[in-house]
Amino acid sequence: PAIFKTMPANIEVKDIRYFSEGVECHGKLYLPKPLPEGKLPAVVVAPGWGETQDAVAREAAELASAGVIALAIDYRGWGKSGAYIYVKESVRQDDRFRFLQVTAPVELRRKRLLPRDQVDDIRNAISFLSGEAAVDPSRTSVWGFGLSAGHAFATAAVDARVKAVLATSPLIPGAGVPAKAQRPSGPLAEEAIRLARTGRGADSQVALADYFPFHSLSQIPETT
Repeated sequence: PAIFKTMPANIEVKDIRYFSEGVECHGKLYLPKPLPEGKLPAVVVAPGWGETQDAVAREAAELASAGVIALAIDYRGWGKSGAYIYVKESVRQDDRFRFLQVTAPVELRRKRLLPRDQVDDIRNAISFLSGEAAVDPSRTSVWGFGLSAGHAFATAAVDARVKAVLATSPLIPGAGVPAKAQRPSGPLAEEAIRLARTGRGADSQVALADYFPFHSLSQIPETT
């Protein structure tokens, strides 16, 4: 999707922040202008693989123009959202000190491609939308493009708050793969070992290896 810079006159855009697994995430809330009376349906607009909220601005704006409140998000470690935080060494403290403060060096990592984490970010964005005064929580949906469309299906399979999935050019890996435990093999197994022993490696490859949103399609409620 192309970055959309010219906003329609009948919408309002607000910068927002929400928290996912304790990390501050950012997004833009697209609202019809003026807001009609009553509550409106809402949609989380999930960026594609390796993209940020800017890449889905056009879709969010068009949804808002049609009367749907849209929230375009940055996943953890992408765009304006906070990074993954890792403590670089062991931290110990004596529990006898109730108010002991400790310090430790930390490492911030960005641009990690972890699909299950991104699904969690979408679910937490839904929770944020549910707290908006103008949103009808019973009419929440998720829009995705490419692999984020797979995220939308995966979210709907575990979160009954999702009442509709909007999938553009969806990538839904897992078709033809048995829905059972998988064993890493070849270079992928070596990468998993390296990642576990050193904390460094192509973690996105390892994370993608067993991410099969196709398997979750049967778990989506029939009413979705």
